[in-house]
Amino acid sequence: MKIYEVSPTKDVRRLTILTSALFIGAVIMLGVTFAFKNIPYRWAFQLIGLGMLTIGIFYLTRYLKRSYVYSLIKTDNGVDLTVTEISGRHTITVCRISTANIEEIYTACPADSQQMKEAMAKAKANKRKQYNYTVDMFGDKCIFLLCTECDEPLAIRLSYDEGLMNALEVKE
Repeated sequence: MKIYEVSPTKDVRRLTILTSALFIGAVIMLGVTFAFKNIPYRWAFQLIGLGMLTIGIFYLTRYLKRSYVYSLIKTDNGVDLTVTEISGRHTITVCRISTANIEEIYTACPADSQQMKEAMAKAKANKRKQYNYTVDMFGDKCIFLLCTECDEPLAIRLSYDEGLMNALEVKE
């Protein structure tokens, strides 16, 4: 039985502009090297163009074409947090943890570097595996969970949602 479910909205405007600029820059860099065969350091232009193309493809597949659904599901053993990834027509559950195993919850702002540094320091101190399930690269806030599932320390980053935050703080 689902207690709470949310699909965070993403602000794709800035990321679309950035990705488009990377693709246009890559085409210009590679076009220059194919049009002018005798320019010095031709390989550098090709390398920069290929790097811009690679980063653009990464942003396109990671942030623009992928979304997540966060669900709190009541089970026989308590409440589980489930993260489902939606990519085109493919849907897969990428994370399922028990809320009883959540040790600490941080509401971190990327601009608030002190709180984020504290959370990251704790994650690195325990050598936690880190997972990022945010939908927006330029998000204002995120939820940062420190937990241990199946004797494995984890650090999970989710997009901020007030209802999800309230539901996670009131663990059953």
